[in-house]
Amino acid sequence: MTQNNFFLLNDIIDKIIRKHKLEKIILEGRTIKEWNEVVGERIAELTKPVKVSDGKLFVQVLSNNWRTELIMLRPEIKKKINEKMGNEFLKDIVFV
Repeated sequence: MTQNNFFLLNDIIDKIIRKHKLEKIILEGRTIKEWNEVVGERIAELTKPVKVSDGKLFVQVLSNNWRTELIMLRPEIKKKINEKMGNEFLKDIVFV
């Protein structure tokens, strides 16, 4: 594929995403997919991102002790996620 064809294909995909208003859904999926990379191996072992709804990421936590620890780390984790996504769409993280 030539570089021009690649850029043309990207433009077409971007137009489809905008037309069908899929940006939010794509960001939500990426957030869940990239959770482990954002939080690191140790936290990833103890948590599981479940869903994103209305700007809130719901994360299942293995124990109450870790839940308390993660609540304190919430602002830092939220900032990292939003930086990685290049967007301030994530408003909160709910640890359950």
